[in-house]
Order: sequence, then structure tokens, then C-alpha cells
Amino acid sequence: MSFLISVIIFMALTFPAISQTPGYYEIIGNKDGTPIQANIGEIIEVPIWGATPVDLDSINGVCYMQDPISSDDNVIAFRYPCDQIDPNGNFLYHSFFGGRSILYYWDDRSFSLQTPDLQYPDYCYQLLLGFAWLNGDPKPPFVTFGDTMVIGVMRMETQYNPSLLGNTFDVFIEGVGWQYDYQLWGLYDGVTAVFPQTTYGQIEFPSIDELGYVAGNVTDSNGNNLSDVTVSPYYSLREDTSNVSGNYNLDYLEPGDYFLEFYHPDYGGGVSAYFEVAAQETTIVDYQFGPPCLYVAGDINHSGNLNGLDFVYLICWMFHGGPPPPLECECSPGNMLYVAADWNGSCSFNGLDFTHIVSYYRGGNPPIGCGDCPPTP
Repeated sequence: MSFLISVIIFMALTFPAISQTPGYYEIIGNKDGTPIQANIGEIIEVPIWGATPVDLDSINGVCYMQDPISSDDNVIAFRYPCDQIDPNGNFLYHSFFGGRSILYYWDDRSFSLQTPDLQYPDYCYQLLLGFAWLNGDPKPPFVTFGDTMVIGVMRMETQYNPSLLGNTFDVFIEGVGWQYDYQLWGLYDGVTAVFPQTTYGQIEFPSIDELGYVAGNVTDSNGNNLSDVTVSPYYSLREDTSNVSGNYNLDYLEPGDYFLEFYHPDYGGGVSAYFEVAAQETTIVDYQFGPPCLYVAGDINHSGNLNGLDFVYLICWMFHGGPPPPLECECSPGNMLYVAADWNGSCSFNGLDFTHIVSYYRGGNPPIGCGDCPPTP
């Protein structure tokens, strides 16, 4: 198999660009040719579809793909690679190959990090690269018998630019990167390269008249205006921060049902009730925080001090039916936490915290506290 891969890589690096191969097709965008519907400053999903000839058998199908795809920086702010993970180990928005894609089962398949296109100014390049068989048992080739099937899905973030609204754009082109500068598929025989005929779809943005707005005021538990509160619709990149008067504004939202997330460093997080956004209307959503989440890290009995009594309180709670810690905070929307018991800073309480506590009383590291509800300095 190493010989086959070597031949395919040689083809990928040295083949001159030739005419497209009949019977092989690729679509970047919607399968039916309609534009992808998008809003500004939001995540969009761009499907990639492919087709092979009716008479291409499953023994000698496609086992290698390189698809350099560039997109317009004036429309696209960021392209997500595969399996994008945040510092806490949680998946962020990322491009992917789902279970409906044969490439999901290949030994290696990925969307690369974005890089500036080497030939087209104001475009960024992202490569889809896949190998069916690098080691172990052969993986199924990409064969569709004339049908059009999904290959993968690119996730991208659109620019937050109101001038895009009401317009349709040709966004995608065949990209030019440092090495992979044309589309090429390799077959299992290790010597045949095919060049699919590719169709690049469009992205369409709604008009301003089709969008709505949300505004409101944020206060503390005493009714005082609260600044520096981050406000965002759930599962959205859009956000605003309340000003000194406690006011915020969220513009250009598509009509539909929403709820908002509110976060303040001292008060933790909270969520609004569901509400509806209508086109050309401003929906008012005010929010009042409860008392701030103030605590000393590790002070499980909430006495104001960290000492051996906290360990005793913990043992009574966990093993002898004693009361839970007296302070519970909503550090992130829907996540109620006994904050002082979160010793390892994971924003949850489990056996690892107990291990950390025992280690501390044997001379180990002090408690950390949840970063979403940081302890009082």
C-alpha cells in the first residue's frame, strides 16, 4: 500500500493541470444549485458533493482526494478546520465528514487551516485532503455509480458587514496553495488521476427589511444598571456588551424564537425566557441578575475561610447524608454548581475534585475555582 500512496502523492505534486475528466463531478454548495442562505456574522455550513461515473466499479474507485477551495475574504471572515477544540477540550464549530460520507471511514481526511491564496488577492485557501488507505485494511473507495453524494461539510463564519445584506455573491473558486494547486482525485490502481468538473455555488444574504432587532437593559439584584455584561443569542456568534447605562443592542437577527445568554464576571451567567424576533421590529428583553456569586475557593461550608472544617463538611455531605454546600451559582446558562466544591477548576463537581481536596490537605496544590464564576480575590 505504501507504493500506491507514493504514486498518488507523486501525481498530486507533479501532474500538470489537464482538462476535466468526463463523468466525475463536484459541487461546492447546495446540491440543487440554489444559493446558500446566510446572515452576517454567523456560522454557515457549505456542503461538498461528488459523483463518479455509472460504470466505475467499487474495486477501482476514488481513494485519494485533494480539493483546494478558496473563498472571498470580503464575505468570509474565518474557515474552520476539522475537529477545532478549545482549551478545555470541548469541540467548537468545525468542518466535518459525517456518517453519510464515505470519507468518514477513510484513514485520513481533513480540512486544513486557512491560509492566504497564493494567486488570488483577498481570498483564503482551505484544502480538503483525504486518503482511503494508509495502513491496515483497505477502506471503501468513493464510488457513487452516477449518483451525487455528500463528501464533507465546511463550516465558515461570515463577515459582520451590513453592506452584504440583500446581495448574492460568488464566493468560491479553485484555490492555489503552497503545494496543492488543482483538484485531483486518484483511483485505487495507483496510476489514474481524474479531474472532476466542479460547480461553485453562491451565498445569499437577506435584506435589511427581512431582519429584526433585540435591545434591553441589564440590572443587578438591587435594580442598578449593570455594565460589562456580555449578551448573546444562544448558539450564535453575535454578541454585545452592556454600556454604563446597562443597555445593549443586537442587530440584524433573522425572525424566529430565541433566548439570550447573559454573563458578568462577578454575577456569573444567566438566561432569558424564550421570545420571538419579528422582521422590522425591536424586541425588548430586560434582565436582572440575582446576588453576585461571591465565595472563597475551597470554602465548602461558606464560612468565609478555607480550613479543615470544609473537609469535614464535605465528608458529611458526600458520605453521611449531610446538607449540600450552602452556595450554589449558575456559572454558565443552565449549569448550577456548588462553586466552592469545584477545587480543580473544571466548572463541575466530581471525584477528581475530591482527589484534589485530599491532596491539598496532604500538602498539595490549593483550590482553583471555576473560571466562569471566579472566586473572590
